[in-house]
Amino acid sequence: MLLKKQVISILLFIILVLVTFIGNTPAVIIAPIDIVFQTENENYTTNESMDFSQIVISDTYLQFNDSAFHIDSSNYININIEYINEDFEAAQQNDKVLGFYADTASGNVFFNISGFKIGMDYSVYKAGALYDSVTANASGFVTFNSTDWSEKLFELYQTQQGTIQFVDINGNDNGSTIYDSTPVFNWTRISSTTQYHLQISNTSGVWTDAVLAVNLSDINQLFYPTYYSENATQVSFILPPANALSAGGLYYCRVRPYVES
Repeated sequence: MLLKKQVISILLFIILVLVTFIGNTPAVIIAPIDIVFQTENENYTTNESMDFSQIVISDTYLQFNDSAFHIDSSNYININIEYINEDFEAAQQNDKVLGFYADTASGNVFFNISGFKIGMDYSVYKAGALYDSVTANASGFVTFNSTDWSEKLFELYQTQQGTIQFVDINGNDNGSTIYDSTPVFNWTRISSTTQYHLQISNTSGVWTDAVLAVNLSDINQLFYPTYYSENATQVSFILPPANALSAGGLYYCRVRPYVES
């Protein structure tokens, strides 16, 4: 009887995976019938029927939709997916985006999970209590850990409208010597922001008029159609000739959402 159940489960899983590749709308529907996904020392299950756009099984991680679970645990760990938001990009403040149960014998377990909005802040709740605050990095990963074990429910809620992360100036780090007088500035895009405020200073951490080389508060596609471009995650802005820098100078930059005073 056990063997028959396992065979049925395997056949159903194969059918579901085939739907991913041949259906008009890619989807993998997982029903709670003892299907276990395993990678390294991690076992993944669901506690109810769930509809995924994709499931990726790797040697080192397992991915549901766009959320790849990279877990570092010294012991076997069981992960039961409780909830995954269908669209992290469309999530609003205080929306729940992810929930899962985790259980292991002991040890310091690190959770590195992808698919989050770059620069966005999230609150991590553990067993119903606020446990940690994390910010998605430039690759969309959030990271947190836990050392206190028995089965725990971890839930992540979007808590802020996002923090802009400065990426580079012509491929150089912030606070670099720049030899191009009209360099390209790159920073993370925030979906709720329609206009950006760029400040370029000659002194680290000082943003007064006396040391500002550039102070532009109207940066968007409308005002700078030739110099501004963006994609889903990043903004690129070519400094216009009217605001050219002195080539060979050391420059520090910051970018903030523009707030009309």
